[in-house]
Amino acid sequence: MRFFSKRVQTVEWDREAYEPAIQKSICTGEETFGFISKADGRFHGLEVLRSADDRAAMCERYGIKPEGMRTIF
Repeated sequence: MRFFSKRVQTVEWDREAYEPAIQKSICTGEETFGFISKADGRFHGLEVLRSADDRAAMCERYGIKPEGMRTIF
């Protein structure tokens, strides 16, 4: 029995109003995860992704498949 195991807290988001996306910088290649509003098309950045581990943790936290995300520049 494990007392101090890590728990993954999933974050709920409105799947009808927002689409997950990664915004990449053309100059530096920095990646920012966020959501695109389907109503007005604005990008709302939430967190900076610095490594593949950050991306995997973000996908697990938000319940998103990496293949399903849109990349914008």
